[in-house]
Amino acid sequence: MVTPSRLRRRLCWKAGWIHSNRLIYYNDIIMKNSHPLLELLEKDQIGIRQYKDEKIDAEKYNKINQEVIYEFKEYIKNNGFPFKNLYGQDVYKAAVVLALHTSNDFLESIFEIIKEAGENQIDIKDKAYFIDRILVYRGKPQIYGTQFKISIDGLMEPLSIEDPHNVNKRRAEIGLELIEKYKKRVEEQG
Repeated sequence: MVTPSRLRRRLCWKAGWIHSNRLIYYNDIIMKNSHPLLELLEKDQIGIRQYKDEKIDAEKYNKINQEVIYEFKEYIKNNGFPFKNLYGQDVYKAAVVLALHTSNDFLESIFEIIKEAGENQIDIKDKAYFIDRILVYRGKPQIYGTQFKISIDGLMEPLSIEDPHNVNKRRAEIGLELIEKYKKRVEEQG
């Protein structure tokens, strides 16, 4: 088990080469609230960043990703989904991010758990990410425009959207920003 002091030392060492504000933010959360899902999120995000920065190859990244997914599935199997009213916003958000990185079957099983949950348990707009990801996995157009890909030109563009002319109306109904603003944010995060 990682003790808080060992975790702090490990994270302080990592802070020297982590350049993403999001990762630094997640590291701050982990240092304050050592929870297994926060530690998994850290491992997930560092693996992604290292792969994007070409510090590790695809094989190493896939190994890290599979370890994270396995540990996340075990956590959910043993503890259930960590709703925000029970575990707090940080642990809940870590679970959402990790769930979105799993296979479609597991993602759908988690969506079955959260789809009827109230606003005190989940952020309603997170349902849009689950719905879109599931639709994309099934080869169907997304509804809310949350899923992007890198185009041939190297630009970020949303995957196919059902009725794209009304996507901002649907996004507004559940509290998401305009797709144009979201696209800009996605492009900035790379």
